Amino acid sequence: MLARADVEAALDEVERIVDLRGVRTVVGLAGSVATVAAQAQALGLSTYEPDRIHGSVHRMDDLLTAAEIMLHADRAARDSRGFMHPGRVDVIGAGALVWQGVLRQVALRAGVDSARVSPTAGAGY
Repeated sequence: MLARADVEAALDEVERIVDLRGVRTVVGLAGSVATVAAQAQALGLSTYEPDRIHGSVHRMDDLLTAAEIMLHADRAARDSRGFMHPGRVDVIGAGALVWQGVLRQVALRAGVDSARVSPTAGAGY
């Protein structure tokens, strides 16, 4: 997949500047990250509920699997998920791909096994 290679190349460039081996905590913010987290933990959301997602902690393996599910789901399947914000249906694949790349890179380099999630910036972490 060409897009995945582009994400990996961009993250390799980031790693030339930022030493990921020192990372101890991963915090993901905003819509795509929150959507992947909702998929990962099956939070039982029938609608988009950012307060239920805010501050949740997820195992890296669960997030990676959830991102892969979002990448391969067709539009109807994505649209049927009650927790997905309506504006995410057409863009979640790209967001999931980038978030998955970040998680893989950090997990590989730093050995971090979970990530904290917030649907908004200014999460206070």
